[in-house]
Amino acid sequence: MVGSKILRMAAGISRVRSRRFLYALLAGVILYLTITTALSTSYTLDPKYGLLGALPASPRYAYATLLTSDDERYYIGARTLAYQLLADPETKTTHNIPFVVMVTTNVPKHQRQQLILDGAIVAHVEDVSLPFWIRQRLRRPSRYGDQFTKLRVLQMLEYDRVLYLDVDTLLMKPLDGVFDDPAARTPEQTQFRQTSRYTKDETMLPAQYLFAARSDNGRSNDGSTGGEYDHPYPPIERDSLSGGFWVVAPSNELFQYYMFVMQSSTLGIMRPFDPQFMEQAMLNYVHRRHGGNMPWVALDYKWSATFPNERDVDAGVASLHDKFWGNGPERAKERWKKKKEEMEALWPVVTT
Repeated sequence: MVGSKILRMAAGISRVRSRRFLYALLAGVILYLTITTALSTSYTLDPKYGLLGALPASPRYAYATLLTSDDERYYIGARTLAYQLLADPETKTTHNIPFVVMVTTNVPKHQRQQLILDGAIVAHVEDVSLPFWIRQRLRRPSRYGDQFTKLRVLQMLEYDRVLYLDVDTLLMKPLDGVFDDPAARTPEQTQFRQTSRYTKDETMLPAQYLFAARSDNGRSNDGSTGGEYDHPYPPIERDSLSGGFWVVAPSNELFQYYMFVMQSSTLGIMRPFDPQFMEQAMLNYVHRRHGGNMPWVALDYKWSATFPNERDVDAGVASLHDKFWGNGPERAKERWKKKKEEMEALWPVVTT
């Protein structure tokens, strides 16, 4: 009697285990099919989709930056950048190139009004919607997630070329000449040479694009660095670009492609880039030089430096990128403070 009960119990346990195994196996098969289907999605290539064409005889250029909060440091940075681009005799545009400050709803009305009085074009933009797999990897989603909003530059179709630069940029020389850099003039042909592991994100590749940038002296998501504050001059030319200084030909097709890439994670497992490095990681993935279809093109190193040091200052690099209210070489910090004071003297805050 006892023996038969034990046998029945053993048989029952065996059936339960078998069912669990079958369920686990079935779930694994479904997951495998989901991932492999997503990774093997074919895409069509339209040679006429997203064509840019040649620059017109009188190109429309613009400088642009992004302001996303009421943080006084970045607001002052935006005003100081406006002064350097529009009014400072040492660095201002000599071709009346406009300066566009993209702002989100978090920027107070009085800051927007002051930027307009300073001569900037203030453009309200909506935040870029972030999928869960990006938000859950950001260290501070509310602070860093808005950096993806700078991708709205691609929608500034009223311009032929736009130089995006972060608000914490110090100008040492005028920047108008960057639009004459060969990398900023002629669109590249999308290579269509590689169907990556993430072909799901390559369903709407534009036939042409223009994305020119500077390599980053900082740490990349692969752990390598360009020397950071101890980098040499000329700098090490790397495959990792800086997200704080780049020239683009606005294109709705390229913008939509960026949005597809951001949605391309399969169940949050197969991620095309590490979002803790924010939009810079996405740009480095989209415009990767090895195995990518739209590799980025390098601007001359004379135009910009990240992690700036005294060698960059001595060499006359046109713009330096750092938070100069606390970081950077002493001469650069002193210059930024001087430009801030000149801005405040020329453009006193108007209270209403």
